[in-house]
Amino acid sequence: MLPFVLVFTFYFIFKGLRTKKYLDFALGGLIFGIGMHTYIAFRIAPLILFAALISFILTRPNFLKNYWKAMLTFFLFSIVSAAPMFYTFYTHPEYLESRSASISVLSPEVNEGKPVQTLLKSLGLSLIKYNFVGDMNWRHNYPPYPILDTVTGIGFLFGIIYSLYRLLKLFWLRLKEKIRNTEMDSHVLLISWFFVMLIPEFMTAEGLPHALRAIGGFPAVFILSALTFDYLIERSQNKTPLFKKINYSLIIAILIFVGIFNSLKYHVFWANKVETARSFERILMDVSDYLKTVPPQTEKFIIAENMQRIPIKVFNWSMPNLSYFHPSEITKINPKTGNFMIIMTDYKEETAQSLLLRFPNLRPQEIKNKFGLSYYILK
Repeated sequence: MLPFVLVFTFYFIFKGLRTKKYLDFALGGLIFGIGMHTYIAFRIAPLILFAALISFILTRPNFLKNYWKAMLTFFLFSIVSAAPMFYTFYTHPEYLESRSASISVLSPEVNEGKPVQTLLKSLGLSLIKYNFVGDMNWRHNYPPYPILDTVTGIGFLFGIIYSLYRLLKLFWLRLKEKIRNTEMDSHVLLISWFFVMLIPEFMTAEGLPHALRAIGGFPAVFILSALTFDYLIERSQNKTPLFKKINYSLIIAILIFVGIFNSLKYHVFWANKVETARSFERILMDVSDYLKTVPPQTEKFIIAENMQRIPIKVFNWSMPNLSYFHPSEITKINPKTGNFMIIMTDYKEETAQSLLLRFPNLRPQEIKNKFGLSYYILK
């Protein structure tokens, strides 16, 4: 949800700047407030708004005077949509706590007295994931490959360098020659968006590179990559028709390659890796599918961890005679009839033996999927 929230927040802000309609700012604020209900990394997103505000003031004469009502509208609607979470924090202040402090690069236990070196190393690992070495978590990436394919990665590098160059040039013209150019807003947004949403990643020192912590910045990454192609198209406008045809053909071929390459990479190769199935606990879907084949009158007892129950419940919400137990709660299993079965999402010898002692008539059966991952049925 975080990329979605940020994309449409800025969409309606920039649309509102063009239309000067309060509705656009209201929608932008409403969507921005929803961000409080998403990933914890959103809490740093207001820094992007602050950077954008500074740019608006520099590029638009009398911005605060002309847009203070629009800004107030944005703020009030963001408070409205964020209010349920603020109320939750008020009634449960413990929810504001997280383990961030224990993995922060500023923690003496983490940096071992070398905060600067630790921070630089963390920043370096956060940056290389786009082009060199990616996140090693199979839920976040196809390791060890970088997050971006080679073509998109090159586009991103050029795009961020070009955007920084344009930003510095326009900022210098604003300071030196008092020239206002709203193009600077776009570059301020992209650069601040990328680096601000990178902070949740490089300010921690655990499991880096960590694509999930930087997920809020991915829209900016792809826009910067696309900026490269936009640059190439613009530069060909004044060239000969032959040059333009060659340039456009090359760009179309590159885009087709990017689409095919990434589709095959993820939907064929990554999707069929056992590491991917294990990381996403594919076995839970297998259990869910199996339950649909069991007669409704059969009592079904699922032994699973608390979070493992969620996908099984979601896909079998109204199934009768279905109960869930934590491995530590197996003594509470009390069948009402002799027609029952017990399903274990993870095989634990001690748990299985305890169940067989209680129900000696049951026979354990291992069910394997195509990835070689197993769940166990006792019936």
